[in-house]
Amino acid sequence: MEPSTRHSHGDYTVGWISALPLEMAAAEAILDATHHSLPVPAHDKNSYTLGEIAGHKVVIACLPSGRYGTTSAAVVAQQMLSTFPCIRFGLLIGIAGGIPSKNADIRLGDVVVSTPTTTHAGVVQYDYGKAYAEHFQRTGMLNKPPEILLTAVSKLRSKHLREKGMIQQFLSQMIERNPQMSQEFGFGGRQDQLFNAHYRHLESESTCDKCDRSQLVPRKQRTSNLPKIHYGLIASANQVMKDAASRDKLGRELGAYCVDMEAAGLMDHFPCLVIRGICDYADSHKNKEWQGYAAAVAAAYTKELLMGISEEEAIQKKSPLGNPSFGLALRRRVGYWEEHSIARLVDERDIIMMQTLLVQGKIFLDDIEPEYGGTALQRAIQLQDIDLIEFLIHQGADPDIADDLGTSARDEATFSFLACSHNEIYWEWHENRLHSIISIGSHLDEWNLSYLHKIILKIHRTDLLEALQDRTICSQLESRDQQGRTPLHWAAIRADADAVRLLINAKADVNARDNYHKTPLHFASETPSFECFELLLKAKSCPTSRTLIGEEPIHKICRSQADPIFVIKLLEFDVDVNSRAGGIDGVTPVTSAISGCRPGVLEELIRQNADLSMADGEGDTALFEAVACDSSECLKVLLQHQASADILHVNKRGMTVLHMAALYPSLEILEILADANLYGLDPDAKDTDSSSTGTVNKEAVASAAFCCIPLLSCEFLNKPSNNFPSLVLLVSSGHLLNAVCATSQARTLSESPIDRDESSAATNNKGWN
Repeated sequence: MEPSTRHSHGDYTVGWISALPLEMAAAEAILDATHHSLPVPAHDKNSYTLGEIAGHKVVIACLPSGRYGTTSAAVVAQQMLSTFPCIRFGLLIGIAGGIPSKNADIRLGDVVVSTPTTTHAGVVQYDYGKAYAEHFQRTGMLNKPPEILLTAVSKLRSKHLREKGMIQQFLSQMIERNPQMSQEFGFGGRQDQLFNAHYRHLESESTCDKCDRSQLVPRKQRTSNLPKIHYGLIASANQVMKDAASRDKLGRELGAYCVDMEAAGLMDHFPCLVIRGICDYADSHKNKEWQGYAAAVAAAYTKELLMGISEEEAIQKKSPLGNPSFGLALRRRVGYWEEHSIARLVDERDIIMMQTLLVQGKIFLDDIEPEYGGTALQRAIQLQDIDLIEFLIHQGADPDIADDLGTSARDEATFSFLACSHNEIYWEWHENRLHSIISIGSHLDEWNLSYLHKIILKIHRTDLLEALQDRTICSQLESRDQQGRTPLHWAAIRADADAVRLLINAKADVNARDNYHKTPLHFASETPSFECFELLLKAKSCPTSRTLIGEEPIHKICRSQADPIFVIKLLEFDVDVNSRAGGIDGVTPVTSAISGCRPGVLEELIRQNADLSMADGEGDTALFEAVACDSSECLKVLLQHQASADILHVNKRGMTVLHMAALYPSLEILEILADANLYGLDPDAKDTDSSSTGTVNKEAVASAAFCCIPLLSCEFLNKPSNNFPSLVLLVSSGHLLNAVCATSQARTLSESPIDRDESSAATNNKGWN
């Protein structure tokens, strides 16, 4: 099936995860249409297939080969949600081992759908709990699937009671379009054999052809080969179940219908429905014969389920918050971290180190961090890390300390609630805990929300239409909340194109500025809704309006958007592709794209003649930014477009790109620089900072030595500089000599060996030469 069209990341509302390549193949084959691929951030290691089912735009991902279980599934889901921020619900579709019992006639090729019971939410992690002397007590409760999916399941169950399902039809269509799949994914008259639980498979045999057929469990023959759909509990763990006795015990204790290895890892992090095709009986007789067909029937059932959900139901979008990196795996912007920086620890979610340094008095909770202009608690709320928020509050962080712009952590929390309270996923995961951790109830009253604001926040289209017909309410078009935001601001924040259109038609001011001088276009630039963005531009929203800290929409777009279409559209309005923001070290669209790790956007900026050699207030060029942000993809893009000329550039601190690479050692970055003729660097380049007199140069090379040595030329290593003899310094650290000698580039070392003791003595001698 050839890709039909190209969409933006924000258009996809359904996330589909497979554990095995054959599960992904079934998912791809069941699509109505496939879409062209989209660029993904460097931190996202997933590979996606994009397509459409019954009008729903679907993104499909598969676990890495050889990596299974709850943790791997959770990582894949987290990265998917980061790259495709408007996913409304998830689907975990694939195969599982059935648990047949007297109460459940589970057969191979049947489908099990995770459905809440009186005691569990649809999935239970059976290996998680407390082990006592005489028994094992399972603890914890996983989240139930989203209501939108449970409602669709009920609707489909009702339909199947009245009429034949469509699974067989979809399977036939799949084989017709993909004839090569018929053998592995078709029914093909496969044998369904269930052996007694006490009878083990013959270990020397790969099939059950020689197993004792007298040990088969007698079962009534079904009148049809069509798969039967079972609704109930799925047991999940991090281990493969291949024991019939353990399987039956799970069935008795939990009433589970099947067992898998991924579902428990998703339910608390990725609201989803789990649908499993039964491929074996989770016993010693399990083999791969039924896997393809089981994966296909699970995918076919899922397609029929999606047909019962209207596109309008799934289109309600989850919009990022005011922070451009909300909901993403944030990347560190260029900066030189203090040795013990709470900013770095918050970004890295390193609670253990934070606890240690707090006790030692080396970091302080309520400091305003210059890296992002707020407290650690504000940053944690922007990251939406509930566990980190709870930790900081428990440690005594003050939620009412304001940053330089007058915003407190409580303001951030309230904004989070208002911006996402309409979203089912956000409400179920975050709002209740966030509300209880940082009391925002009374704080909401202080936000001075008008009736029109509240209608926008509730996303009631009919109410909004009626309200705009009322002259009294229509007079609230320019009403302001505590942050100076109008109803149009909030419609843009929430990426609600319908509300934006209605408000524009009602003559709302598209250039209204809030307390931070942000217009609705600034907020639309940070959300995945291209429609909102385009509506505001067409309504003559100023494309070069600056915020209080000097950012234009183009800076926000380049940092926040993965899809270059936003940049292309904005530049149609004569926006300067080299516009420098004020008040934040003069960042440009290029450096904004790099700090947001947006290689696709960076490519577009270059096509639009962006200047790659522009330096910020510290003299750092785009290359410095890419190295400091550890953005290998952006670094490759820069070097492919003649930015290598800047590799010799020295910034105002006397540092070259090599020094920067040494401060943030990354083998991948160093290899890329080496391939771009790193050897052209001046080995005698010195730090000109009078306060350090060369210290940065020595420390930089020393800290990166382990990664750098295989990449640097021997001429560089052996040539003494005015500040230090590079080789002697590196060798003096002891464990590095073998790394040097192991490289083909270090062959000259063998011609003039240096004794380790002598080198150490030389290093300790204050006369470097």
